[in-house]
This record gives sequence, C-alpha cells and structure tokens, in this order.
Amino acid sequence: MSRIRAQRGFVLIMALLFTTGLATLTAISITRSSTEVLAANHYVTQMRAFADAEAGIDCAIAQLRQNSDLGPAGANCTTATRSVTVQQEMNQPITIKTNILSGGVFVPTQIAAVERTTPSPFKQAAYGTMTTGPLQYGVFVSQGAFVDSYLSSAGVYGGANIRSNGDVRTNSPATGSGISAAIAVDNQSSSATTIYGAAYAPSGASIYVAPGGLSAITGGTPGPQTLTTFAAPVMPYSPTTPPSGCTTVSAITRNGGTEILDATCYIVTGDITVINGGQVTFSNATAVYVQGNITIGSGAAGNITFNRVATIQTDHQLAVDGVGSTLVGTSKFGPLKIYTDTLTVMHSGVLAGNANKPSKLQIYAMSPSENVVVGYGGTIYGTLYAPNSMVQMFSNTSGPWATVYGGVVANRVLVQMWSRLHYDEVLSAVATDWPTWIPAKVRVLAVGRNLQFSTP
Repeated sequence: MSRIRAQRGFVLIMALLFTTGLATLTAISITRSSTEVLAANHYVTQMRAFADAEAGIDCAIAQLRQNSDLGPAGANCTTATRSVTVQQEMNQPITIKTNILSGGVFVPTQIAAVERTTPSPFKQAAYGTMTTGPLQYGVFVSQGAFVDSYLSSAGVYGGANIRSNGDVRTNSPATGSGISAAIAVDNQSSSATTIYGAAYAPSGASIYVAPGGLSAITGGTPGPQTLTTFAAPVMPYSPTTPPSGCTTVSAITRNGGTEILDATCYIVTGDITVINGGQVTFSNATAVYVQGNITIGSGAAGNITFNRVATIQTDHQLAVDGVGSTLVGTSKFGPLKIYTDTLTVMHSGVLAGNANKPSKLQIYAMSPSENVVVGYGGTIYGTLYAPNSMVQMFSNTSGPWATVYGGVVANRVLVQMWSRLHYDEVLSAVATDWPTWIPAKVRVLAVGRNLQFSTP
C-alpha cells in the first residue's frame, strides 16, 4: 500500500513532460515552417529584384547602343520599382547602376561596366558614299594625282614611312568608264596617276584604269564592296541651342597684331576675320560657336590657335587661304573638332591638330550643294567627313600640291591635278571621340552583383 502511495502522481508528471515536449516540438515545427516561408519569400524577393536589376541593365545598354546621351539612358529605364543611373568618368568605362526599391528603400542590386565605342569611319583613304547622280563616280583620281598611306605613329610622311595601303571604296553603282565609272584612275595629261592600294566597288559596278600604262591600282580590285551607310553630320549648336555659359561677342576681327582670348566659351553672332599677319589664340576655349563666317588669311597670312580640346562651329564658311595662314589645335589630349557648312583651304593654307597628327583633327562639312575645296597647296592634317558633299582637290603641275594627310569620306572624292591623299593607317583603329550620331557598338566589360536586401 505504501509503494502504491509512493508512486502517486507519476503518470501526471509523465503526462506533463510529454505534453511539454510535444508543445516544444510543435513550436519548433511552427518556427521552422515560418522561417522557411520567410526564406522562400526572401528568395523570391531576391530573384524578382535581380530580374528587375538585370532588366534595368539591359534597358540602359539598349539605350546606349542608340544614343550616348547618358542622362536619358538612365531616366528612360527607371520604373516605379527600380532606379537606373548611367555615368562615365573621363577615360573610364560607362557604369550602369540599378537600385531596386525594397521595403521602401533603394538598395544596389546590379552594376555593369560598359564600353561604348564608335568604329572609325576612316578604315580607308577615301570613301565615296554616293549611290545616284548624273556623274556617278564615287572616287576619281586623275592628272598626276595619287593616293597612298603612311603611319603617323612612325613619324612624318616620307622615306621609309611611305606605304601602299591607300585603299578606296565607294557605294556608287556606276558601270561606265572614265568619269562614268564607280572608281576611276585616269592620267588624262600623260602623267602617272596611281592608287597605291586596293579599290572596292559594289557588285556590278565598274572600276576603270585608263590604258597606256600611266594609270594603276597597285592593290587590284579584290572583290565587291558591301555598301556602308554614313550618317549625315549634325551641327552641335544652333541659335536656339547654343553652348551654355559663353561669352557673347558680335565679331572677332584681327587685322595684324596679336590677341589672346581667355574665356572658356564664345558665341560670335557675326564673323571671325584674321588677316594681314593677325594672330588669335583661344587659350581656354572648349567651344566656339560662330553664326557667321570664319576667314583666315584671304590672300595674306592669318593664324588662329586653340590650346585646349575644343569644338568649333561656323554656320556658314570656313576659309583658310594664303601662305602662312593656319588654324591649329595644340592639345594632345583629344581632337579639335570643326563643324562647317562649307570649307575652303587654298594657296598653302593649313588646317591641323596637335603635332600634325590626323587623329587630332576632325572636320565635318554639311552642305550638299557646295564643294569642299582643297587647292593649290592647301593642306589638311586630319579627317574630313562630308558624306553629302563633294571633296575636290587640285593643284598646278609645278606645285605646291593640295594635300590631305588623313582620310576622306564624301559623296564624291575627286583627287586631281597632281594632288596627294596620304592615308594615315592609324585612323583605322581610332574608336573614340567620334560624334554620337555615328553608329556605335556597346560591349559589356563586367557585371558585378551586390545583392543587399531587407525584408519588405
């Protein structure tokens, strides 16, 4: 009886222990289930955010392929759940950053480094862009003129630095001979006339070499040219969209003497005229917008110098005319860019960038009705982009000869009368500094993931 009395309550204790254990297991199970649900929700949030981040990156890359205006590229891809920013520091890849709205807070979820490059339009000495017209040649070399190549990285043109990669190309469909051929080499005046390179025309178009042994294309005609479309040049400024923060003047005139202009930007509502030994130096300007003409020399020497990387635009004509007349950029950090409606470089006038390197000067000519003229010793060290204009080079037999060191893209390219086109092969690899309206390529260099989430 005492033993039974001693065991009273044992079942109750066991029942309590069992119930407590069961409750604990139940609580653990519930907690684990809740944790798994939270983890699953967290994972779903991660995946959704990651997908949204990738979509932002893809959107920005697509925008950059069409337009390098980095601000809109980000703004156009921003949504209610993500913020996309696109930025680029000097000489650095473009950075695209996507922030995802999580718990009311933007957190970084995706970063991409992107390189936007514009392939050089100057992969040949001359390109004739025309496709129709009464005189259908795209490139015409005649009367003792010639086209060849050199490497500016190896030094100045001449001696061992004369090469035979002065290729010419055209979109012209012309099928005739002489001036009615797509590409023609025609001595015309019993003087050796040569393209020291290859000639490429579209399938079915004609390439004409005058008989008699004085005309030649040393690189032959390797095969048909795939048509290339060249975007029409676009002026960066207009009276309604001038460069900002500029000093406005009615005209700049220097008839002899020297003048140093030290503002960072100028708007000239009239003309710039520098003649009779006059010299004007833009010491700090990065933009000069001229609503009139720019005349340098006009028969007597004049000089304009830009010390910084700059963009110059004239809504009318740029004329550099006369022995000793020059427009020169001295900065080694980038190209001097010149936009003009029409261009004339005559009588030993010179247009050049830093150290006479063609990669340091870019010229864009707009007018479809006026020829770009380089004549009688006029010299350009740079690229000449005028897909709607005809470029005409001519000289006297005794010189001085019209000369372009660099490359030409024009509706028609006419190199005649002992003129010389020396293609700088360095230009074929230049993939930066071209304007945004020239088609670009975008390459993704790296994508970094910084997945930081807070529970909504």
